[in-house]
Amino acid sequence: MMARLAKLRGRSSAELMARGTQAFAALLERSHIVPAPRLRDPSGTGNDAERLARFRGAPPPRAYPALGDVASTAAALRSRHPDAAAMVVARADRIIAGRFDVLGLRDVEYGESPDWQRDPVSGKRAPDVHWSRVPYLDAAVVGDHKVTWELNRAHHLVTLGQAYALTGDARYVARLSSLLGAWIDGNPPKRGINWASSLEISLRSIAWLWALQLIRDAPGLDGALLRRALGVLHVSGKHIETYLSTYFAPNTHLTGEALGLLSLGSFLTDSADAARWRDAGWRILVEQAERQIRADGVYFEQATWYQRYTADFFLHAILLARGAGLAVPAPMARRVEAAVDHLMYLTQPDGRTPLIGDDDGGRTLPLDARAPADFRGTLALGAALFARGDWAAVADGATESVNWTLGAGGLVAFDALVPAEPPATSIGFPDGGYFVMRDRWARDAQYLVADCGPHGALIDAHSHADALAFVLSAFGRPLLIDPGTYSYVGADRDLFRGARAHNALLLDAAGSSDPADAFRWRSTARCALRAWVTREHFDYFAGSHDGFARQTADATHERSILYLKGRYWIVRDRVAARGAHIVEARFHAPAGGRIDRRDDARTALVVAPRRAGEEPIGLLIAVLGGDGAFTTEDGWVSESYGARSSAPVCSYVAQASDSLDVVTALVPVLGDAPEMRAATPLQAAGGEAYAIGGAGFDDLLLVRRKRLRGDVAAREVTSDAELAWFGATADDGTIDEFVMLDGSRLRIRGEDIVARDVCAAWTAGRLERGRWHIEMGGETAPSAEG
Repeated sequence: MMARLAKLRGRSSAELMARGTQAFAALLERSHIVPAPRLRDPSGTGNDAERLARFRGAPPPRAYPALGDVASTAAALRSRHPDAAAMVVARADRIIAGRFDVLGLRDVEYGESPDWQRDPVSGKRAPDVHWSRVPYLDAAVVGDHKVTWELNRAHHLVTLGQAYALTGDARYVARLSSLLGAWIDGNPPKRGINWASSLEISLRSIAWLWALQLIRDAPGLDGALLRRALGVLHVSGKHIETYLSTYFAPNTHLTGEALGLLSLGSFLTDSADAARWRDAGWRILVEQAERQIRADGVYFEQATWYQRYTADFFLHAILLARGAGLAVPAPMARRVEAAVDHLMYLTQPDGRTPLIGDDDGGRTLPLDARAPADFRGTLALGAALFARGDWAAVADGATESVNWTLGAGGLVAFDALVPAEPPATSIGFPDGGYFVMRDRWARDAQYLVADCGPHGALIDAHSHADALAFVLSAFGRPLLIDPGTYSYVGADRDLFRGARAHNALLLDAAGSSDPADAFRWRSTARCALRAWVTREHFDYFAGSHDGFARQTADATHERSILYLKGRYWIVRDRVAARGAHIVEARFHAPAGGRIDRRDDARTALVVAPRRAGEEPIGLLIAVLGGDGAFTTEDGWVSESYGARSSAPVCSYVAQASDSLDVVTALVPVLGDAPEMRAATPLQAAGGEAYAIGGAGFDDLLLVRRKRLRGDVAAREVTSDAELAWFGATADDGTIDEFVMLDGSRLRIRGEDIVARDVCAAWTAGRLERGRWHIEMGGETAPSAEG
């Protein structure tokens, strides 16, 4: 009782009343005081033949022109995306054979008639009880509810409908019909795990609506089956509106449910409930746009997969609203546009998006056949909806999702867009805490995303222990990756969401945040942005978090990243913690890659998986100074929920006494592995100096370890900066550019280049026609302690 009271504290009276109303409604259902719903046709009376004729005669929602002329839609796909069309048909053939793709699991054997309540991985079957009594989060009872639910989202029905549209083969309609009928037989309304989540009911309803439209004119569509399916959809709409996740999970659960209501109201226009469902769904989506999407476009649960989910929900919602003649409020449109903008900037040079935070593998609809982390279908649909040439360019053309939603006419409109390179290369998202560094928009570009945002929203459900972590690509290939999620149940849950699974720092083997149960945390780190600067030739990020304070009072971690565009990154980690500690900086390579350790113990080379005819692509990780050493181990990467592959990991491990300062150069290399001159120590006074060389450059880096006043001198260069970089591209080694961090003085070959009374957070200069052009920002007063 006390535990229950504790959970209720802090709840508003409106929330408690709503929760109580839902609980009371479920009690009435369980007690049979409210009789079990009957599967009646929501459109009224009539025999099955009349009902089928009426269904075929009613136009689909104007929001989706592709469904209004399925034959033209299929012809356009076969012409424009023949490989994708072939993949749809191949997947449908496997479904006919009883083999289904479920999240990251391929060709799962379900047979002729699937057991809809069984998790095929664990073999556990959810109990056949009232939906409110199903313990779906208890893996010991039901197995992995995500795997069970995925089949019941009925995306296989959409695939079969697409295959019929593409081929006209009646086998696909027959299999669709048999599976739909089997589901209705095996899942009586309100019973079992497949009625336990309003979001699952919503996504299943959307899939049914689409599948039925795709076979609308098929001779094999049976009027009696249509009647039963419409009855289930009617019960589903009633259930969703009664048990909205307004207080249980007001995140993508709520917006997905709202999209379900909006879709049911838009497709089932003959129903007396249609207008109410449509208006309620649209109202919720309008309200949630500004709540769940931050002003900079970042989804508030800090997970890129759910960012894509959210963008898809809202893009489809706007399509449905426009089709129904509903006005789209300007604030909502701005948030949705910002959300897709964020996805655009997160897109890696290879077209995929890093899976930061949780990834549940689910989709709104299976409208493209791309790799799970390829979100360009969302960009393409957004480009068509908002007439954005930059989204169209990053999407690399009209994807299958444009074809299946907007049809042949939508493709013509998309092709009329003028592709444009996005207005920025590097960009910060300060509300969500993501900072993107990129040298250019090209397939062989360099790219890094640093994470310095809130831990998450609500109960921190979909966040990971990734404070100040980053991912990196060089020459267009991911080299330091986020391993993803893999599972929401069991020991693997923390294996993938913990700090050890990220390119992050650990203190005494502990990460920035400490996980509790599957969707909660015992403690969470608070990040603070210290600096974000982006200029034509360099980017600079600095942030900190307090997550280590739970171990040692006042312990902090600061990480800064200086990116010399087109060259390499310099990462600096400063840890302050009383007493002796072990610090570990981790680096995760992609699946199929390898990590070579060098003889000096402070250098490792990450090599990307080799493609036929491709030069070796690697990243040299060189720790500058220090007494630590690299170790290597086997890790995991999950590219989709439920699937994982082995991948190498390396860690730089060092001992700290009160404080530790680790400076690391991340140098992309193309071709055979370079010699060690990429981080060669030089003789220096007052600090440390290193030569960093590569193709076409021979650079100098000065490092002042302690935050005390004084100069560091090497190679006729003197500076009081805590870190100073000097680029020399001329044949004679003449320095022609520099970046200083937290400095006020710079002399080069006896000439005062910078001489100020106060420090600047950053100062940069370029030598042009014999004159230095200097800019700076963020003044700070110099002090004995930094």
